[in-house]
Amino acid sequence: MRNCPLHKFLRVLWTKRGMIVLLVLEQPRRFWELKKIIPDITEKMLISTLHDLEHAAYITNEKIYGKQIQSIYTITDGGKKALDIAQSMAEMGKLL
Repeated sequence: MRNCPLHKFLRVLWTKRGMIVLLVLEQPRRFWELKKIIPDITEKMLISTLHDLEHAAYITNEKIYGKQIQSIYTITDGGKKALDIAQSMAEMGKLL
């Protein structure tokens, strides 16, 4: 079951945090921006969620090197497609 594509999709995306992060990534955002926009998530949970979404190729993490290393997170085409599917599923749920 772990290799089932549907299981992988639901495991990563069908969490409160995964959906929220994808929703706020309508534009590229830095880590601290995400933390500010999603105040009820702990730093540890945000890091874990970002890692899962990046591993699933729903987001990218671009590192910018300067005085401090900054991460800029961007939704990928695959992430946009996954979000569209999830939103369609939610719309179907309203019809039930």
